[in-house]
Amino acid sequence: MNSDLIGNELSDLSSAELSELQKELEALVKQRPGKIDAQFKLAQVSLRQKDTKRAERLLLLICRLDSKHVGARKLLAQLYLSLNRPKDAGPLAAALMSLQPNDPQSMALLALSEIGVGQWEIGMQWCETALATSNDDPDILKTLSLNYIHCADTPRAEAWIEKLRRHFPDDPITYMAQASLDYKNGTLDAGIEGLKTALLKSPESKNVRLALGVRQLANGEIFEGWKNYAMRDYGREMFTEADPPRPTGLSELEGRSLFVMADQGIGDVIQFLRFLKPLVPIVSELHVNLRKPLHKLVHAAIPELHLHDKLSDRTEFDFLEMLSNLPVVLGHSSVKDLASSPYLVADPERVKRWKNEIGTHGLKIGICWQGNAQSIVDIGRSIPLSKLQPLAKIDGVRLISLQKGFGIEQIDDNPGMEIECLGETDTEPRGAFLDTVAIMENLDMVVTTDTSTAHVAGALGRPVLLLLKQVPDWRWLLGGCGDVWYQDLTLFFQQTAGKWEEPVEQVVTEILRRKAHAKPND
Repeated sequence: MNSDLIGNELSDLSSAELSELQKELEALVKQRPGKIDAQFKLAQVSLRQKDTKRAERLLLLICRLDSKHVGARKLLAQLYLSLNRPKDAGPLAAALMSLQPNDPQSMALLALSEIGVGQWEIGMQWCETALATSNDDPDILKTLSLNYIHCADTPRAEAWIEKLRRHFPDDPITYMAQASLDYKNGTLDAGIEGLKTALLKSPESKNVRLALGVRQLANGEIFEGWKNYAMRDYGREMFTEADPPRPTGLSELEGRSLFVMADQGIGDVIQFLRFLKPLVPIVSELHVNLRKPLHKLVHAAIPELHLHDKLSDRTEFDFLEMLSNLPVVLGHSSVKDLASSPYLVADPERVKRWKNEIGTHGLKIGICWQGNAQSIVDIGRSIPLSKLQPLAKIDGVRLISLQKGFGIEQIDDNPGMEIECLGETDTEPRGAFLDTVAIMENLDMVVTTDTSTAHVAGALGRPVLLLLKQVPDWRWLLGGCGDVWYQDLTLFFQQTAGKWEEPVEQVVTEILRRKAHAKPND
C-alpha cells in the first residue's frame, strides 16, 4: 500500500502508541459521528494494526458519507487489492478515474484491478498509461512492475525493466523484475544469482526471500528453498503480537499443542496436507484452520485433526505455524522428502452410488482444462478444451468432465466432442470434492491442467496425466523430479510457450500405452 495514504506519521508509532491513538480517535468519533477526518485516521490506524475488517467498515462508511472522498476510495481499493479482491477494487478505481481522470495513481489502481480479474492486456495498457502520464514516476514504476512483467511478453517486459534499471539500479524490485522475466524464459540460474545479489544489498527484504525461495524450489534446491519461501511477507502479515510462538523444529513440539493455518489456495492445501500426518504422533493436539468446505474431506483423510474455521481460535495453543511452512519445521532437505503415499479417501457408499451412475464400460478419463481465469497465475496455464480433441478420437474412450465454474461453457462451443457431464456435484456444506473423489475412484485416469483437480486426483492415488505450460509453477520442479509429489503422476510440458499440440500428442500416446497394458476398472 502507499504509505502516504496509510499515514507516514503513523509508521514510527509503537503498538502501545497506536492503541492510545485509537482510543482517542474512537472517543472523537463517538462525540462527532459525522467527523470524517477522524474516521479516516482511525481507518489508517486500523490498517497499521492489521485490523483489515475494521478498516474496511470505516472506509466504506466514509465513501457513503462523502461520495467524493478520494483518499478513502484509494485506500479501500488498495486494501482490496492487498486482500486479493480485485473485483471489489475495480469499481472504486473506476470511480476515482471519474473524480481524477488524469491521476496516475488512480490509473495504477485500475491497472492492477484489471489484471486481477484476468483482463491482462487492458491492465497492461493502463500500466503504460499511468507511467507515461506520471512521466515515469518512480513510485508508479515500482508499484506496477511485477504485475506488468508477469503479464507482458519479453520485449515489453525488457523495456519496463530497462526503466527500472535507470531509476533503481540497486533496488530489490529491479532484481525481482529481472528474475520474474528469467523465470518466464526458463533461465532459473540467472534469476537465482540476481536475487542472491539483491539479498546481499537488502538482507531484510522478505519479498526478495520469497522470490528466491520460489526459484530455488523450482530448481530442486529444497532445503534453502523452503527456508526462504517461509520468509514471505504474506505469511508475516497473518501474525500478531498476541499469537503463540512459531516452532523452530520438531523437538520443541513433542507433547505440545500446535495450531496450523492453511494460508494459500485450495490446491496448495490439498498438496500440503501430507506435511500434517507426520506431526500427529508428535504433538499433543493438532489443530488446523482451513476453509469450511474442505472440512469433511480433510477430516476423512486425517481424523486426528481438530478443524477450525476461525483464526481467532489460535491464541490458546503452545505453537502457531502456517501449513506451507511445515516443511521447514519438519526439516525437509531433499526432493525425496516431498513424496507421499495417497492420503485422501473417498466415502465407499458415495463411490458405489457414482459407480451406478457412471457405469463400468469404456476407458473412463476425467478431464479438467481450465483454472481460475481471473487469477494472474492462470496466464498460459489453462488449455482450450478444443485442444483436447485428439483424446476424444481414441477408440473406446469416454471423456467425463471434472470441470467446474470457469471453462464449463466451452463444452457447448465444442459440439463435436462427446463429453459426459455428471450434473451438480459437491454441493453439501463443508463437502468440497466429496463427490469428485468418489467419481475419480470410478475413473481409469485423470487428464488435467495445473489446477486443484490435479492435487485431488494425485492425493487420492489416481493416475494423473498433467499438462503444463513451458515454464510452470515452482512446485513442478523445473530441475526435474516434479512427479515426486504423487505416486502415479506423469508430467507433460509444452516445448514451445503457448503450443499445446505436442504435449497433448504425448498424452494420447501415454493413454494408448496404458490402455494396451491395463483393463478399465471393474
